[in-house]
Amino acid sequence: MRPGKATGPDDVAADLCKSMLWYPAAWFAKFFIQVVAEKNVPECWRQSATTPIWKKGSPAGCSNYRPIRLLSHSMKIFERIVDGRIRDIVQFSSNHCGFVAGCGTVDATARLLLEKHREKQKPVHIAFLELEKAFDRVPPEVIWYAVRHHGVPEELIEWVRILYSCLKSQVQAAAGTSMEFPISVGVHQGSALSPLLFVVVMDAITRDLQKLVSWTLLYADDVMLASDDKDELAQEVQAWCDRLERFGLRLNVKKTEYLTTDVTESTSIKVNGIGLPRTSVFKYLGSAVASDGNLMTEVNSRTKMLRWTAGVTRMDRIRNDAIRQKIGVAPIADKMLDARLRWYAHVLRGKEDSVRKIGLNFEVIGKQPRGRPKQRWSKKLHMDLKVAGIHPDLALDRERWRHDTRIADTATKRDRR
Repeated sequence: MRPGKATGPDDVAADLCKSMLWYPAAWFAKFFIQVVAEKNVPECWRQSATTPIWKKGSPAGCSNYRPIRLLSHSMKIFERIVDGRIRDIVQFSSNHCGFVAGCGTVDATARLLLEKHREKQKPVHIAFLELEKAFDRVPPEVIWYAVRHHGVPEELIEWVRILYSCLKSQVQAAAGTSMEFPISVGVHQGSALSPLLFVVVMDAITRDLQKLVSWTLLYADDVMLASDDKDELAQEVQAWCDRLERFGLRLNVKKTEYLTTDVTESTSIKVNGIGLPRTSVFKYLGSAVASDGNLMTEVNSRTKMLRWTAGVTRMDRIRNDAIRQKIGVAPIADKMLDARLRWYAHVLRGKEDSVRKIGLNFEVIGKQPRGRPKQRWSKKLHMDLKVAGIHPDLALDRERWRHDTRIADTATKRDRR
């Protein structure tokens, strides 16, 4: 746990759990042994304080806030133990990128899928599914079904039941604190165990609907479905919508968006008779994915964030280079080169069935157009390897690779002159 985190109902800070002035590990071990023996948890573990955190949109809209529950840190430590026991048992499909060991947002290869289809003049249709308050809607019965489906022993399931029984919370906001109310559905947002439980649920209820990587990508409640046929994609999205509703979850049709590389396609797909919003650029897992494969939207977004960090607007008429040198940020070209080499080593170190390796080796059947094609990511990577003077075989040596490929250091030598 990171120091300085907000305390839960027991008012015990995370810093105390890591203090060197006493022996917290021995005390917690003795305490947890007693909890397991009695099969009863402290009352403060059943209580929480719910704090609404604004996400985006109008601050006046309740749906634009995300509820975060402040829980006891001692409970989080116990949840970590249960989490580790369950992770040793469950086996997820290779489509999952979130809350899985060795995977993250950089493993989602949506942009590579678009590039490879564009190179061979093949259309691809993508739907980015948005689940409505997914973490707050999971029924308890679905959680028990999902963990049993993955072969988790009944003893561990019983402990998950105990941790999720008789829960109460109260809302803390600027206007004051509400009365206490019971919680009978959903997983905690702020819990150490909740991400794993949600991924277990999503994998159990949609395993038969998932296609091969990179046609289906999942990061918790962020789902990407792709197909080279528009009608087939519409059927897939409808099947996912029906399956989610069957298990108590709901697809937000208004926020689920459709993207295609087919310039001749003018319509969208429908779910429950409602047409999905169509977009040419979608912010997927924090990165802008464009239908034409252009990165300018992402570059401009990051440049705008840099100017915002420096407290500078276009009205100040200050060049981006001057802001970058003042803050000590490397040129964007160097940072992209550094990121490509870092991700490539991450791919080489991965397993053969990992999302990133399947996505990189994925090939599309077709012919390239006449004339000079747009530069491929793989060709640019080979040029980067020559610039860095490093061989792919060194990827297993993390320290050596990091040392030889770190080009975009903060405050580069050129900027210090």
